[in-house]
Amino acid sequence: MTDRDALREALTHIRDADAPISSWDGWREVQRLRDIAAAALATPPPAEALAYASDEQIAQRFHAAYERLAPTFGYETRRESAVPWSDVPSSNRRLMTAVAGEVRAALTASLAEPPPEDEEAVE
Repeated sequence: MTDRDALREALTHIRDADAPISSWDGWREVQRLRDIAAAALATPPPAEALAYASDEQIAQRFHAAYERLAPTFGYETRRESAVPWSDVPSSNRRLMTAVAGEVRAALTASLAEPPPEDEEAVE
C-alpha cells in the first residue's frame, strides 16, 4: 500500500466517523489533519505531474527556456528557431514534441522506481 493509498484509507475512516474521538480538541485535530491530507492528495506527486503535461507542452516550455537562456551561455540560436513556439517550423515542433515525449516517459519511469540502495550503508 502506498502512502497515498494509506492517506485515502484514513480519510475514508474519518469521513465515515470510524475514527475514535474522545474530545472536542481531538475532533478539531482530526478535522485539521483531514484538511492537510485532502490537500496533499489533491496535489499530484512529481511523477504524476509529468503525466498531466502533454508532450507538446513540455516541448514548448523547453523551447522558450532554451531561447531565453542561450544568450546567457554565449550561444546564439538560429534565426529560424528564435521565434515564439507557434512560429517554429512544424517539422521542428514535431521533432521537439517527440523528444519531449521520450524524455517525459523516461523521467516518469525513473521516478516510479525505488531509489537504489546505498551500498556503503548496507554492512
